[in-house]
Amino acid sequence: MARSMDALSAEALVLPPRERIALAHLLLSSVEPASDDKADEAWEQEIQLRVQRLRAGESQTVDADTVFARLREIAP
Repeated sequence: MARSMDALSAEALVLPPRERIALAHLLLSSVEPASDDKADEAWEQEIQLRVQRLRAGESQTVDADTVFARLREIAP
């Protein structure tokens, strides 16, 4: 007999944080589409470019409160 999701969730929630993270990763990996190496590489390059621009003072950060306030204006 299969255990219910409630029972599994209750057991999972008492695991130590590292084990919960590992379990979450395992579960997400089981439903996510296969990784696209070209897309992953492009994102890595984009991330590096953004970090370089930030460190060089060419871009600015925006605090979370401002971001969420803007989002509420766009999509109330």
